[in-house]
Amino acid sequence: MNTTSSSMSAGTSIGSADEKGVYDEPHVNARSGNQQSAQQDQEQDGEQDVEQTAASLREELGDLKADLDALLSKATSLTDREFRDARDQLMIKFGSMRYAAKGLAAQATKQFNDGVECTADYVKDKPLQSVALAAGVGLLVGAIMRGR
Repeated sequence: MNTTSSSMSAGTSIGSADEKGVYDEPHVNARSGNQQSAQQDQEQDGEQDVEQTAASLREELGDLKADLDALLSKATSLTDREFRDARDQLMIKFGSMRYAAKGLAAQATKQFNDGVECTADYVKDKPLQSVALAAGVGLLVGAIMRGR
């Protein structure tokens, strides 16, 4: 008995039966799959940007510390003008680090908000699984706390 594919809601369809009566697996509309893939790519790009910014920030912080140590070791032999120039250069570096740190904080906030939104969507889509998961985590935490 051959059955043609019939459409269902949310872009899901049932596959057709082959000669042996085995059905193909249902598939999701390609457009929604592409949207999910694009969202995952954006999340990965955001994570890489945060990691690169954090690494750059650590490097700049190390450079700033080295410059500050060098300035302190030479502070007694510098003239007032040289000292002011060195201080101004350090302040410029500090300002750029502060700007980078604000950017990193903004990216972290965006990722956190995206995670909250994703969690809220999951809870809306699968409320019973969410309650079961929360209960399981609660039991696990309770067992750990009781063991102490």
